[in-house]
Amino acid sequence: MIELVFFFIALIALLIATYSDVRTREVPDWINYSLIAAGLGIRIMYSLHYGRLEYIVDGLLGLAIFFAFAYVMFYTGQWGGGDSKCLMGLGALLGIQFRLDSFALSMLINIFVIGAAYGLLYSVVLAVRHWRDFVGEWRALRLTKEFTTLRVVLLLFTFMGIVAGFIVDDLRVRFILFSVLIFFLLLFYTFIFTKAVERSCMHRWTKPEELTEGDWIVHDVIVDGKRVCGPKDLGVSKEQIAELVRLHKKKKLNKILMKVGIPFEPAFLIALIVTWFVGNLFMPVLQLVQ
Repeated sequence: MIELVFFFIALIALLIATYSDVRTREVPDWINYSLIAAGLGIRIMYSLHYGRLEYIVDGLLGLAIFFAFAYVMFYTGQWGGGDSKCLMGLGALLGIQFRLDSFALSMLINIFVIGAAYGLLYSVVLAVRHWRDFVGEWRALRLTKEFTTLRVVLLLFTFMGIVAGFIVDDLRVRFILFSVLIFFLLLFYTFIFTKAVERSCMHRWTKPEELTEGDWIVHDVIVDGKRVCGPKDLGVSKEQIAELVRLHKKKKLNKILMKVGIPFEPAFLIALIVTWFVGNLFMPVLQLVQ
């Protein structure tokens, strides 16, 4: 019964968060903090009522583990603050049990599987809509020194892998080896593709007054030799926005180049529904390995 209650709370919260994220590219903090409060609050009541600590322990573990994943995704620039806080809220609400069939662990895995597919599909749509700009950035990235060097190293690695594959007699080992090679090749070109999409479709010039806390600034903003904000800040703060507005009013700067992120809440919503009705999408792979 408690799992059903948590599912519907998460479903309602993610429906609201998805609507807000798609429409405004923001997830209100009240949704994320409400998830944490509801999750831990209900778990405390259940623990007190039944005299069993596992309810609250599961919630605290879920909050801690989901926080760790959210922290990594935020500080690597993959998610915004709203997405990271939402994941923390889901961890506190759903809780963690260290079993392969744990709902929260299954959902966490599904978020990354579905999120990867969702992000790639969203990027493809953006590339098609901004085809000329995308092609220009794709060609420019492929000609840079860093990507040329990496491509040469990858091709040498691929050649050695193919030679080793034909030397090995074990078909299973050969299949695994070729699969790894294909994976790294796809990963390399997917990385170039996403970078080209980001530069051609996800950068936008905006006035300082239109910025909101947490927006990502593409380049360092330097005025009178002083750095105001930049990409290392991992999201612009309210104080920095106020300073940018002040400088804009003094006509010391015009517009700011910001990064428009992918609305990721729909991936959370899809992962929740898929996990409830289907389960862990990675389970067939684990069963195959066993």
